[in-house]
Amino acid sequence: MFGLSLRRQTCRLPQIIRRFHDLPPSFRERWADMDDEEKARVNKSRKLKRWGPQLKPEEHFLQAFNIDVNRHGIFQKKGSIKLTDWIAWWRRKQQDYLKWSQRYIPERQEILGNDLALAHFILHRQGKIRRKGCKEYMVADDIVDLPSKYEPTWFLEEIDASGTELCYEGLDNFADIPKLKIAAFRNCQYFDEWCLERLVCLCPKLEVLDISDNENITERGLEGLYRAWNLKKLIVTNWGHGAAFELTCLMLEEALPQLQVEIKKASAEGAVSDENSGATAESTVVKEEQAVKQ
Repeated sequence: MFGLSLRRQTCRLPQIIRRFHDLPPSFRERWADMDDEEKARVNKSRKLKRWGPQLKPEEHFLQAFNIDVNRHGIFQKKGSIKLTDWIAWWRRKQQDYLKWSQRYIPERQEILGNDLALAHFILHRQGKIRRKGCKEYMVADDIVDLPSKYEPTWFLEEIDASGTELCYEGLDNFADIPKLKIAAFRNCQYFDEWCLERLVCLCPKLEVLDISDNENITERGLEGLYRAWNLKKLIVTNWGHGAAFELTCLMLEEALPQLQVEIKKASAEGAVSDENSGATAESTVVKEEQAVKQ
């Protein structure tokens, strides 16, 4: 009898502790006080909580090597030892560094001025520039001849950033270039419709613009050129976008009477095949000047 009573008192000990410390009752105590309806409702809710969509089968056997280090509390992100994930991570880091390297630096603008700062920016990325009043281009090897301080009589008239890795963040360096009239962005990997829209806002005095060989330029991007009131020559490539691309070019010529659009066609291999494909923006301007003199 003594052992039985002690066993009963021991079973009631957690209840006594909870009442003494004002703790809520345990689930067993609440389950004992429930009626049949409430117990059925609780069992139904438990089944609903346990229910979930079936997991998809692993698409690749390398998915089994994914490691969730967050379980150990060391990191807060998932890590993977797959080679494809490491390659994607490395490409993202390269893209972030490219954007960071092309950022707008106010100290550089204050020391060099807008024109000289843009000249250094283009030449450091293997582009070409031409100063106002000069006929020869300056390439990357001629960067030592550029002034290292601001000169009020030094103006930039033409740039050629073809084949460079110019991205959207680098276009902030094109602001406030009053004498810039000719620009070429042929075969630029990251030059897209957003870059074209940004360029038109920053350089409203452009007269000749060459954006050929860029697959990211479609008729949607060309629609924003209606604000380029000074644009006289536009060179684009139709990468099989259909009649909408040519129709947009015709509408641009109608909106801007002085504008002449030259459309190049891309072959199946991706190379541009056109009779005037070898003509550059510089030769076009020279021919126009000769025609005016005659």
